[in-house]
Amino acid sequence: QHHLQKQKMFLISVGNVLHIEAQLENVIVRSNIKDSPFTLGDEIISINNNTIKSYSDFSNVLNSLPDSQNVIEFTLKRNNHIKYKNFKSKLEEEFTDSISGFATLTYIDPINNKIGAVAHPISLGSSRKIKIKDGYISTTTNLNIEKSYRGSVGCISAKPKDYIGKFTDNTDFGIKGDIVKFDTSNYEKYKVASLNEVKGNAQIILQTSNEGSKKFDIEILNIEN
Repeated sequence: QHHLQKQKMFLISVGNVLHIEAQLENVIVRSNIKDSPFTLGDEIISINNNTIKSYSDFSNVLNSLPDSQNVIEFTLKRNNHIKYKNFKSKLEEEFTDSISGFATLTYIDPINNKIGAVAHPISLGSSRKIKIKDGYISTTTNLNIEKSYRGSVGCISAKPKDYIGKFTDNTDFGIKGDIVKFDTSNYEKYKVASLNEVKGNAQIILQTSNEGSKKFDIEILNIEN
């Protein structure tokens, strides 16, 4: 962020809801099952010393195991530590090498067409800042937002529309990537504030319907850095 403020004076604040789809660098565990030796977010590094780079590798290795083999040797990454585990041959957990969902397009740098979105790292269980092999972003249509309230978590649903960019960086401040095609001619540019200027009354820009983004008044009480 500090580097961005020094190098670029103006950004386009967007607020549109995007559809995000990403191919992961590793196969990960995506389900929590009671008494499972796996943890949600475990990354599969190898099986029986066979390196796993995709779900296809994962499936092929498991399918090639003889029926008589009752124990499988897994090398996992959990909380950035390598672990070696022996598991029963019957696996009930769900595994994947891709993820998808919705996020807010935070800004576009009009100088180099770089984008920032999500505003937090994409994580799953023990895998914080999941490593992305190839990520794609699209605009959305048929947007529906269910508001959170006590005892119920809200959600966003929509349909992907037009492909507009790609990303691979998954950082503490969200995903970073490149806009391939997105018309910014009707969007306002904002000067990037220094940290000591970020206080008091402000506005956030957010898409809440298919009609586009709106500005909402907020008050900034404190900044933690």
